[in-house]
Amino acid sequence: MPEPSTTCSRQVLPDENDCVKLFKAVRISKYVAQENIEPLPYPRRCTHRVLPNYFEGYDPITGRHASVTASRVHSSTLT
Repeated sequence: MPEPSTTCSRQVLPDENDCVKLFKAVRISKYVAQENIEPLPYPRRCTHRVLPNYFEGYDPITGRHASVTASRVHSSTLT
């Protein structure tokens, strides 16, 4: 395992349902070592309370969340 100072970590938004199953509570965010991040082998919708701030919706065909428009991001930061 690499030295902690050389390991790159990412802050991620974990699926809230997974957190309840694994940790018995919701986790708003987690830090994950870069080498532990893997793509899912199949498309899956993530459930997290802040996703509407970053995404407009989920496309089950592509397995991707659709980004919010720039105008919506700008207007939400003004309120």
